[in-house]
Amino acid sequence: MPSQGTGANVDPRSLKPSIDLATVIELLAQAISPSSNQANTDPLNPRGMELFEFNDKQNKRLRISTSAVMYRLFAQAKFKEAFKPAPGGGFIQDLSMPAYGNRSRVGGCLSDGNATKLPGAIDRLMAAIDQALNTAVPSDSLLSTLLLDEAEQQLKHLAKKAGTTFQNIPNTANLVHIAFQAGDTKDNKSVATVICARERVENTDYFEQMCSAAAEYLENELDNNEDDVNSSIATLKEEKNRYDSQIQRFLNFIDDEALSRVRLTISFRIMEAIAENARLSNEPDYQLLAEYINRILLLVTSAQEEDYTFDLTAHFGSAAEFDLADELSKTTFYYCLAVWPEWKTQIFEQKTKNQVDREVSYRFRVNGDNPELGKPAFEVRIEKIKEYLLSDDQSSLQKPWELCRRLAQLIFLAVVVPKKDEETLTKESLPGVVNQLRANLQSQGKEAIRQTLEELQEGSESMKSIAKALMKVLRDKSQKVISQAQDRSSQQFICVKSSIINWDRLEGATPDVRKLLVERQENSSEQVEWFKHIQICEQPATSGLLFSVKVTAELSE
Repeated sequence: MPSQGTGANVDPRSLKPSIDLATVIELLAQAISPSSNQANTDPLNPRGMELFEFNDKQNKRLRISTSAVMYRLFAQAKFKEAFKPAPGGGFIQDLSMPAYGNRSRVGGCLSDGNATKLPGAIDRLMAAIDQALNTAVPSDSLLSTLLLDEAEQQLKHLAKKAGTTFQNIPNTANLVHIAFQAGDTKDNKSVATVICARERVENTDYFEQMCSAAAEYLENELDNNEDDVNSSIATLKEEKNRYDSQIQRFLNFIDDEALSRVRLTISFRIMEAIAENARLSNEPDYQLLAEYINRILLLVTSAQEEDYTFDLTAHFGSAAEFDLADELSKTTFYYCLAVWPEWKTQIFEQKTKNQVDREVSYRFRVNGDNPELGKPAFEVRIEKIKEYLLSDDQSSLQKPWELCRRLAQLIFLAVVVPKKDEETLTKESLPGVVNQLRANLQSQGKEAIRQTLEELQEGSESMKSIAKALMKVLRDKSQKVISQAQDRSSQQFICVKSSIINWDRLEGATPDVRKLLVERQENSSEQVEWFKHIQICEQPATSGLLFSVKVTAELSE
């Protein structure tokens, strides 16, 4: 829709969780005065109390009764009506509850109309507070009477009662200008390297793309007539608008987890370029770094092609069966690596009609010392896995997802962390190593875990050498690394396959039919199942493609 007059024109790709802050502040301003609650005029009743009560003669105190205001706020009929949980209403709107074991964060996004109403609402709240204060403080009294005599002694006395100490130390700060050197400037003062990506995501309506592609598939691939196609698409739209809609969760999944997969792919490309530059040197540490990266990339690829299902139910109960590929599909899984780039999105992003533009930084973990334990990150990770898996406390094994994650971390690290002078792992030899590890774990249980952890502990020196080699490559060859990574990751597509839709359920579906996408399997999550039906590729030429989202990235140091 063309914009009217001046201002921004924003086309949202999908509904985002938002908060109705303006209405809360409007109603809060009305609740400041006890007159807003006519049913409770008794001043001894909390709902009839003033916000401020000033007692100059007795204790020189200004009492602030926030509970009275909250009582009145919650008792308001308008409050109950405005924040009645319902689709499209409430304080938090358009929020799909996260699946078990997941978190959903809401913040920074105001619901429709709040941006224009909020400044006026805040002004009215401030005016109501000022009026309440003027009412509470007699004209012949001064707020200056609240000031303490001998403030330092009073604060020391208060601190003593609170079980702490008060030190009257002046706080000072110096404001200085800072500047960053150009990325190609090298000197002895350089202490860190951050690779930034200017990420541009195609700003289209994913759901419209899905509906259009689904209609074409129903007509051409499943041979449905026009009426049946229209009925199925209407059902798809009806499901999207339901409360806790599976369709809406999937659209959020594309905008979050699937996009994270693109960033993970870029981190793979960065590390691949680092490995290639490390191989050019004959130094043992550089070769160890190249082998470490090679093993990670090989295992990630191999897990998609081989059956790496681990069944440890005989030792840990029915929940201890998992596919290693499912764990490797989670971008947060790679936090277990002590040496690896970690991406972070910046606060600001720019939206236009055609794309969303944001900056993503790739910062390198280099096996630094844990500040609490004073040990390298790799050793701390090993100790955490050991503490969890070898614990005699059965309560620690009550979370199936946590158990599987710890086991997967152990297996992953046991394969990818090389020892010095160890034989190079190849695509052909990798499955044998994983299968041997699986056989040991499934037959010997905790004894095999203990032995694997001891062998991993021996790799601590290797990880220190790998971290040092990584820092040297980034210091000396960062421009080559960025150039090579840019060539391989400048354009990516989130390709959604047609298998994501349950076509048998969608065909001829009635409006009350739910769950039109594939559902999670036992001992798995919805997101893990959806990852099986999307692919990150350089061109949208994936077999069985339903629709795609284009993402471009411009790397710099």
